[in-house]
Amino acid sequence: MIFLFKVFYENIIHKMEFLDSEFNEILETRVGNDPKSEHCRIGSVINDRCDYNLDPEYQRGSVWNDFARSQLILSILQNVCIPSIIVSKGDDVYDVIDGKQRLTTLFNYIDNKFPLIWNSKNIYYSESPNEKDFVLSKNQKKKLEKKSLVFCVYDNLDIEKQRTIFEKINYGEDLTPGERLKGSNNKNVPVLNKLREENAAKLNNLVDCFKDKRDSQYLLISAICAILTDNESYGSVGNPVYKWVTNNDTNLVKEYEKLSRSFVSILGKLEYIKEKVFDYIKTRKSRSLKMLKRADYLMFIYALNKNPDCSKELIQFSKYLFHVDKETCNIYSKQNMSYLEYKKIGAHGTNNSFYNDKYTAMMKILSEIRKKNNFSDEDRAQIFGKTFGNDSIKLCKICEEDPITIRNFDAAHIISRNNGGIRHFKNFIATCRNCNLKMATIDLDIYIKEKKNKSLEELNIGV
Repeated sequence: MIFLFKVFYENIIHKMEFLDSEFNEILETRVGNDPKSEHCRIGSVINDRCDYNLDPEYQRGSVWNDFARSQLILSILQNVCIPSIIVSKGDDVYDVIDGKQRLTTLFNYIDNKFPLIWNSKNIYYSESPNEKDFVLSKNQKKKLEKKSLVFCVYDNLDIEKQRTIFEKINYGEDLTPGERLKGSNNKNVPVLNKLREENAAKLNNLVDCFKDKRDSQYLLISAICAILTDNESYGSVGNPVYKWVTNNDTNLVKEYEKLSRSFVSILGKLEYIKEKVFDYIKTRKSRSLKMLKRADYLMFIYALNKNPDCSKELIQFSKYLFHVDKETCNIYSKQNMSYLEYKKIGAHGTNNSFYNDKYTAMMKILSEIRKKNNFSDEDRAQIFGKTFGNDSIKLCKICEEDPITIRNFDAAHIISRNNGGIRHFKNFIATCRNCNLKMATIDLDIYIKEKKNKSLEELNIGV
């Protein structure tokens, strides 16, 4: 019965052959002549390392960690099959299409940049950084150098054909959007390359979240380009900006000169903002700007593009974010509504109005901070009461000389308005006019530490 069913099933299958004309169309789109397979001794590859171009413009950066690098060297020694290295042989150089990580790893091992790890021992090629590690003997080096790598060699492919092979080989791999963008055959990529070459050092030094990780700067620079060309609705780092920059209608080539000047100006202003904020937080015994995320910096770029003279506001807002993050003096809370409203924008994905919404929320917070201190009698009574409590003698707690009454005191900021001090009764104490003027824009806790070497608690100043 099973046999009869099998015969019946096979007889009803339709076998329609593919047309030769269409199959030939596939063959006609080939990227080059058939590649040749060549076996090369590792010793020869090392000696000729200058002949290999590891960084064609479509290539991604080095992404392997030391463990992965060690595993490659171990695999070579153990005769584990290593995938072919694909190159295009030119007149003077081999462009490495696929296999950059493998060749870079091999050359870095020869340069003693990482060890081979075996039985918890670190084994360097020729020089070890400390006495506990090992190096290969002369005979061991020879054995390594006699091992072979397989090269798949094309002849003189132009850059577009190389890029096509790169894209097809890496299709389906876990490439980042930045790596896909860098490797894409898109007219805007050369402009991104130029802007990256001109600004990579500044971006890397500016903030950790701007550093290049697996070509992430390509998307970052694309997002900045979107903002600077008033296309900020596409400026979210990820798929929105990837689609925008690779769209045929997006032409950064004609915008390059203007973009180049704008990048220099904007990054210079961000450096100034960072310097001023960092100088301030150092006075508060901190050295981290972790409260500022990538979305904040990109919103700052949007703000500076919208209003080139808003650096002062951005510094003030950065200090505010610092205080909320630290919940300084119990004055600030991460649960306050204005802060939560700002933070939730983009927390679950961005939309077309992301930067404008973020900017509007920032300006709302700053407008509250800048309000004049026109306190009601009830507010003043609350500030006076929390400053002196049940004290029988009410002297200014800063100079400890001038008498204070509920009618003649100044409501002084603990955290200065200039430094992101909020307009909340927790952030005020009752002082004499003279001390308030002397403090100017210095935070109260910093001021009394400098003048009296005391803390708020030691002066019995509650918040």
